Formats: sequence, C-alpha cells, structure tokens
Amino acid sequence: MKAILNLFFFISIMLFAVACEKEQEDPNILPPHTMDVVEKRINELALKKRQECLDKAMKLATARVDSTLLQMDVLIPIDVEGTIVRPQRPMAPVKRQQSDTTAIRPFIPTERDSL
Repeated sequence: MKAILNLFFFISIMLFAVACEKEQEDPNILPPHTMDVVEKRINELALKKRQECLDKAMKLATARVDSTLLQMDVLIPIDVEGTIVRPQRPMAPVKRQQSDTTAIRPFIPTERDSL
C-alpha cells in the first residue's frame, strides 16, 4: 500500500511539474499585439484601395457627364434658367418682282389699237 501511495505521490508531482512548465510557442504564430497591428494595417489598406477605386469611378463618371453636357450644349442650347432657348423664326423671304419685257397687247385688236 505504501508503494501505491508513493507511486501516486510521484505521479502527482510529475503532473504538477508538467502543468507548471511553460508552453512552447509556435514560431509561426504572431503575438496578439502584432496581430492587432497587422489587422489594422490590412483595414487601412482596404480602405485606401476602396477610396482609390471610388475616386477613379468619380473621375470617369465626371468625364462622361461633362462630355455629354458639352454635346447637349451644342445640340440644344440651354440658358442659365434651364429652359430651352427656342430659335427665332427666320425672316420671310423677299419676293422679287418678275420683270416681263414683253409688250402688252390685247388678244383681239380693235381699230383704235391699229391707229
């Protein structure tokens, strides 16, 4: 019985010794504070890329809208109030008088015309 108690005591001391031993850290795993820094930098990079994409899209959209407005300004002039300016009616064409050089004579000549 004393041997069993000695064995039990020896096993419990070994378990306590193993439990008190510091765990071996995996060299591939970063410490928690380093992981926070890495996560922060990843978020900043993602935000920067998203902002660059938004800026690029806005520049492209602005260029397209500007070119469309310039074309519309050429096609349909718009004043500052935003109403369409209607063109004025053209002047009526000047009617030219026909100049006829033929002599005016009656169809049926009378005696008086022959005198």
